[in-house]
Amino acid sequence: KAYESAYKALTDGMTQDQRFFLNFATVWRRSFTPQELDKRIATDEHAPANFRAIAAPSNMPEFAAAFSCKPTDAMVRGDGKRIVIW
Repeated sequence: KAYESAYKALTDGMTQDQRFFLNFATVWRRSFTPQELDKRIATDEHAPANFRAIAAPSNMPEFAAAFSCKPTDAMVRGDGKRIVIW
């Protein structure tokens, strides 16, 4: 019941796309001490979790559309700066 109440509180009034991005960010939610972050940067070939949670969606027009972001918003990369892999 507690889980259901918490989930409902987080998702009420959100669209399916907004819930997708909320869950995406939740997957990458991490907290590291400065020492642990330094260690991971030196030894892990992957970007730290907080960059994964922010960088990928900021390159996706779908994210901007889901949250009605303006082109000048911090989480929106313009066409000239957007990274497209596939």
